[in-house]
Amino acid sequence: YPIEQNAAWQLQPVWIDGASGKVTKGKPIAAPAKVNMLPAIACRGQNAVLVWGANAKSQRGVWSCQLTPGGNTAPVQISTVGLSCCNPDVAILPNGDAFAVWDSFRNDASNLFGAWHRNGKWQPERQLTKVGLLERHPRLALRNNEIWLAWQAQSFNKHAVNGVREQRVVVARMGRQGLEMPVDLFTKIAHGRDFLLRPVPQFDPQGRLWLTVRNSMGQHSGWLPQAWCYTGSTWHGPVDL
Repeated sequence: YPIEQNAAWQLQPVWIDGASGKVTKGKPIAAPAKVNMLPAIACRGQNAVLVWGANAKSQRGVWSCQLTPGGNTAPVQISTVGLSCCNPDVAILPNGDAFAVWDSFRNDASNLFGAWHRNGKWQPERQLTKVGLLERHPRLALRNNEIWLAWQAQSFNKHAVNGVREQRVVVARMGRQGLEMPVDLFTKIAHGRDFLLRPVPQFDPQGRLWLTVRNSMGQHSGWLPQAWCYTGSTWHGPVDL
């Protein structure tokens, strides 16, 4: 979690023993930035990968390191230097490969980018979306060896962020040829009639996809948490939480 120390926001890892519940603080991560925020972590066995947003090198970027109870590897920037990147998430596949995703504002639009961690090092980033909307706040989920991601997609009147024209959530599986959307996604959920935010995907033991969202209750009325379930061919919901 972020912790303010010596006029800077650093990251403090904490280890919790699954058997005893004992909490042990690790060494604070010596990240090369004054502001280190929005950490996300994925663990598999003894492999723990951390990603976060930082303001080093003049622009917000995505950084990463690997954690152990005794310390961490040297932080490295995994997003392109000099371009604004933020809101990262990370997942680790059963074979030990890790995948990180984040959003980045470039060329007057915000799109999703990602990178693989294989054979001990991060690979160059690649662009995942090119629709031209403001696509932000990606979240990852695993289903066996499949990587799924959900994110919010918005459009505004030029740059008037208070003049939202559409505010959808999208979920997709990473396929060999690109992102693969579930059946009826754009008729059941991402149809544009609702104003949805902050989707979070997760799979249950039966392999069904659960997607939670925030649905606008109207101007100045708050947000309603909802959940949808996708069985592989059919959407069920929404369920008000």
